[in-house]
Amino acid sequence: MIERINLVPQKPLSDRIKQTTPVVVGLLLALIVVFIFAKSTFLSHRIKKLDKELKTVQEQINNAEILQIEERTLTSEVIRLREQQAELQLKSANVSKIQTEKRSLTSILTRITEALPSSVICKNISFHGNAGQITGEALFYSDVPDIVNTLNNDPMFLSATLQDIDRGLENVEDARLIFNIVFEMK
Repeated sequence: MIERINLVPQKPLSDRIKQTTPVVVGLLLALIVVFIFAKSTFLSHRIKKLDKELKTVQEQINNAEILQIEERTLTSEVIRLREQQAELQLKSANVSKIQTEKRSLTSILTRITEALPSSVICKNISFHGNAGQITGEALFYSDVPDIVNTLNNDPMFLSATLQDIDRGLENVEDARLIFNIVFEMK
């Protein structure tokens, strides 16, 4: 085969390298600058995105802390309200018990006043559980046993007994009999 021979004088290799080196280095530097700029822009956008996510997470943490504080406050409020509810239920039970006892004592007092004749003055009626005592003054001796008999015949009373009787000596003309009757209720 025929080889081709180039007879045109060419520049030396070192000159050619010196001539192309600045172009190649310039292109290489331009590529590096473009790559660094692109990487910087990408990282800048990534940092902004992560900052937004960080702010969102921080807000969620703050909201969670606020919710925890509100939860503790509401929990203590619920505990306080339950305690108040228990106290009010206890008070309600006590009031109901008092009303029940009051009704029964009212009916017992009604029965006692119905048993007292008009000539008897009742000084004191006291209750101690299912027992009680009537203290008073009677003009006639026969009124006192009548009161005891009336109470014994009443179905609301278990028993009634005359505890003591004494004649008051303050005024001889108007001497009254001072008596104490003890009774038990059903």
